[in-house]
Amino acid sequence: MAGKICPAAGTQEALDGLAKREEFTTILEAEAKERGPSVKNIMASFNRLDSLVSKPLALDGLNITVPHEGFTDAERAALITLFTLQEDWSDNFWVGEMYRGGYNSYGDYSD
Repeated sequence: MAGKICPAAGTQEALDGLAKREEFTTILEAEAKERGPSVKNIMASFNRLDSLVSKPLALDGLNITVPHEGFTDAERAALITLFTLQEDWSDNFWVGEMYRGGYNSYGDYSD
């Protein structure tokens, strides 16, 4: 996130700064349209994202999987919005999502 947020910012303050970016809004609106929760509900989850990440995410090196269980649709959308935003950054995470039935999907990270 170097260069994207103030290095002295706290976690939620830094996330709030990212939420002000135009590309964040574009991704957020696309996630709302695709997933169903309203932009307002996704933002309510995003505004408490620092507490959401204390829920279990599956980590494997730089791969993160957001499980279906334990998160609401709006919470998953908030997390995926954040992780989609960082896809083009250097040292990004590869993010997947566990769907009902155990299907895991990762984005296209080919060069």
